Amino acid sequence: MTFLEMVLLSIVVASATGCATIGFQKTVTEENALEKTARLETERGAKEAIKPEQREAEKIVNVIEYALSLELLVWDNRGRITSRDDVLGIFRKGFCFAKAQELTDYVWIEAYDRDGKKIYMLNPGEPVLSVPDSIEVVEHNDSEAQALLIYEENLEGPVVWSNHTIVTTLKREDGEWKICETRIEQQDEP
Repeated sequence: MTFLEMVLLSIVVASATGCATIGFQKTVTEENALEKTARLETERGAKEAIKPEQREAEKIVNVIEYALSLELLVWDNRGRITSRDDVLGIFRKGFCFAKAQELTDYVWIEAYDRDGKKIYMLNPGEPVLSVPDSIEVVEHNDSEAQALLIYEENLEGPVVWSNHTIVTTLKREDGEWKICETRIEQQDEP
């Protein structure tokens, strides 16, 4: 099962109901992810010293939230995107090369204009990324981390899904955390 197929499982019920779009639960920019980490450190600094492991876990959570908001960043920059490499460059900010390629393959598509000429464009289909209800970092070391992305049941809105958890593996690339592997841990039936 590919990464995109796993992420799409979170909207499988919506597809069955004929819904065409999905709303992002929240969006995160690189800047406010850093601000969030700084704010948490300031708040906790007054109460207790933050352990390095805890600080790194918070950083990993912020990186995941940011990576999962990158599809929205693609759409926010659609007027400036002119090539597949532009899309790939955005996804590489949060994903290892292979995962960024998969996302780019979904978002940047080949189409045909009215004259039958091949053109390339952003896929107007359903988004595949959304920020989960909660993120739990279960383990990490200097080069690899694993986190659980927990999606609670959503039975309201244009898109619905059942409870599920995505196990996400991050690896360091040039000192930066990147999402590299994902798999569904559990999928409750609706």
